[in-house]
Amino acid sequence: MGTPMAMPARPDMDEANNGRGQLAFELSHTPAHGEGDFLVGEGNATAHGRIPAYPHWSEPLTLLIGPAASGKSHLARIFADLQRRPFRGGG
Repeated sequence: MGTPMAMPARPDMDEANNGRGQLAFELSHTPAHGEGDFLVGEGNATAHGRIPAYPHWSEPLTLLIGPAASGKSHLARIFADLQRRPFRGGG
């Protein structure tokens, strides 16, 4: 049997998590910006569908509008990749 350990009276308030009430785990994350990594949903399906339809758009341009972190740069990167052009945007 292993060595006994002293457990804090309230594990959610010990020094390891600075009393924040939750534990933070260091999980590695590798950003992925490819077409297969884009999650299509109700709010972005139209924009996502236009990207591969280029150059056969009925209008001459498409504006990607949305809040921060909503996938605009991801879609623009997919468009650039499909056109074999460098991506020079943010995100």
